[in-house]
Amino acid sequence: MLRKSLNCKLIGVLALLLMLFMTVGVAEEERTDAGGQWKYVLEDGGATITGYVEEPIGELVIPSELDGYPVTAIGYRAFHSCKELTSAIIPDSVTHIGDSAFEECSGMTSVTMPDDVEHIGESAFNKCIELESVTLPGSLASISFGAFGECRSLTNVTIPASVTHIGDVVFMDCTNLTSAVIPSSVVSIGIDAFWTCWDLVLTVEEGSYAVQYAEEYNIPYVFTANTSVGVVNAEQRSGKWKHVLEGDGATITGYVGEPSGDLVIPGEIDEHPVMAIGTKAFYDCMDITSVIIPDGVTSIGNSAFYYCVGITSVTIPDSVTSIGNTAFHYCVGLTDITIPDSVTYIGDRAFEACKSLTSVIIPDSVTSIGKQAFSRCLLSSVTIPENVASIPGNPFDGCPLSFINVSASNPEFEQIDGVLFDKKNKALISYPGARTGDYAIPEGVLRIGDGAFSLCRGLTGVIIPHGVTSIGDSAFYVCNGLTDITIPDSVTSIGDFAFSVCQGLTGVTIPDSVTSIGMDAFGDCGSLTNVIIPASVLFIGDGAFAFSGEATLSVTEGSYAEQYAKKNNIPYVYTTE
Repeated sequence: MLRKSLNCKLIGVLALLLMLFMTVGVAEEERTDAGGQWKYVLEDGGATITGYVEEPIGELVIPSELDGYPVTAIGYRAFHSCKELTSAIIPDSVTHIGDSAFEECSGMTSVTMPDDVEHIGESAFNKCIELESVTLPGSLASISFGAFGECRSLTNVTIPASVTHIGDVVFMDCTNLTSAVIPSSVVSIGIDAFWTCWDLVLTVEEGSYAVQYAEEYNIPYVFTANTSVGVVNAEQRSGKWKHVLEGDGATITGYVGEPSGDLVIPGEIDEHPVMAIGTKAFYDCMDITSVIIPDGVTSIGNSAFYYCVGITSVTIPDSVTSIGNTAFHYCVGLTDITIPDSVTYIGDRAFEACKSLTSVIIPDSVTSIGKQAFSRCLLSSVTIPENVASIPGNPFDGCPLSFINVSASNPEFEQIDGVLFDKKNKALISYPGARTGDYAIPEGVLRIGDGAFSLCRGLTGVIIPHGVTSIGDSAFYVCNGLTDITIPDSVTSIGDFAFSVCQGLTGVTIPDSVTSIGMDAFGDCGSLTNVIIPASVLFIGDGAFAFSGEATLSVTEGSYAEQYAKKNNIPYVYTTE
């Protein structure tokens, strides 16, 4: 009787699930409107535009109604890579703009959004490089990850008072953005939200979170006109030194004219102690040959000495606690650097491409080493000290290391046969770049980290154990010696540029466990001829197989991979069961 009761319940549950599945299937069935131009699906009584029949050009006027249904959303990648669009007018009925909806619409100069839009998805307008103006609606609650990244013609933006959250890298690489108004309603701003917005000045409200954010990231700001405080952090000049005043100290922001020879930074300006070297302060000053930073400076800002190719030596005092992202990037003449025992943070790509740097001692004070911090330096040996607790990606890709040492007392990281691992997260972080031949990743590893094998040109083969669930961004970037790779059926995601420029790779089988293949994952693999992609894959990034020889995709009929192949004009065949 108990078994019969359980069977009845099971049948009932299965019937309910079948009904739900059938309902969802009907709701999400893609249609083409009566006019023969717009593709859409019905969701909650409204139409979500998912694409088009004939690619739109010029001014895009999105209809407010399709076949009697109000258009309420612009769907995922609906107008992705419509490079002939010059503008977009979104109707008042729309409340949602989906992820990557207008991504890479590189010719679009303006977009008009209605007042009722509540959500702008991730990368919605990413890489719209000609976008000059956008008015954000007063109904907007948040701006998602990378929504306007690389909109390099955007000069100003006003965040409406309805917004409480600005996501990671939202305006990253908007290199011409000079003004952003941020209201007091904003209570969080994500990582690198304004990264490489070199000339940006924020307009903020006194006492707001945006003030804290600006000060933490050393971004100049002014208070809104309705306060009496006026300009804060306005750049000043004292002789040849450009600077801003922050609290009791001065931050060097630049130099009047073009500095050359030995650069001796003063310890005091106009009776204010120099506390920091600001973002991009000496960016691209190619004639500087040496730098002496005075005692009392606590931080070296992002890109402070970026591309100062003539620098051969830098004196960093033991008051400095942080070295910012790309601080000494491409200082190709730098032969020696002493990092003092006060530094706790070395930023992403801080010493990347310092091609004359042959040795470095990371002091015990350091707790965080950024991605590619010493990428493409000539380091032959390195030791991770005991207090390092954060290494988000390979700091040493392209370095001729044969062995990576780790302090035995470090609780977070370890070396196994000279390969760097994250003990707690069971991740392979960095494989020594000078090694050649094959390598078997130890059992128990769950993740291959970002850039883990990047630029390991002598790597000829790698065995990935079952249990690995993800292959990170650029994990095997420019591993030219790899001819084949077996991806176990535990892997669910393959990151951006994961196998990019693996010129010797001839074929690859993606297992049924994988659901996502990142941007340029197999791009520029010139010998690649055959790729098997299962129906489980629901996302394939831009350029995943670009410039990859005579690559033919083996796909399941009706799968996402088939749609991807058709849209990107990649040869494909159907897999046989």
